Amino acid sequence: MKHSDVEKLSKLYENIQNGGNLLREMADASGQGKPLPQIPGWQLEEVGPDIHVMHEETGLNLQFTRNGELHNENGPAVWYTGNDQGLIEIYFANGKKHREDGPAVLLKNGYEEFYLDDKSISKQEFDDMQAHRVVRDIIRRDRPDLADIGEEF
Repeated sequence: MKHSDVEKLSKLYENIQNGGNLLREMADASGQGKPLPQIPGWQLEEVGPDIHVMHEETGLNLQFTRNGELHNENGPAVWYTGNDQGLIEIYFANGKKHREDGPAVLLKNGYEEFYLDDKSISKQEFDDMQAHRVVRDIIRRDRPDLADIGEEF
């Protein structure tokens, strides 16, 4: 990873922390059915049960649960709308870096990191898990009588 990418990730995590603090401060108000507060420099909107926040200056997008945890079931919880940013996306589930169908951290330069429940895993470990899932699904589909064995596999 290039030094400039490390700097961008450090800045990103700082912005995420600031966004999370803002959301934790407003969680009580939104949980009581009050409209989302307007915070200078940030656009906030409700997306189903979650809250989407965009920093107007940087184009940083964050999606949080109402209790302030980064979370998005349908895509990344962190991404940029601007093309000049080094980071493309980071996937979170309930405040933990997590993605089962690909890398949880992707940068424009092709750099990737894999995480399950906030635990870093290697690309090889990820590929092995994917192969395991494919075999398990084939066993379930073709041999329902062996479904229990497929679970153990």
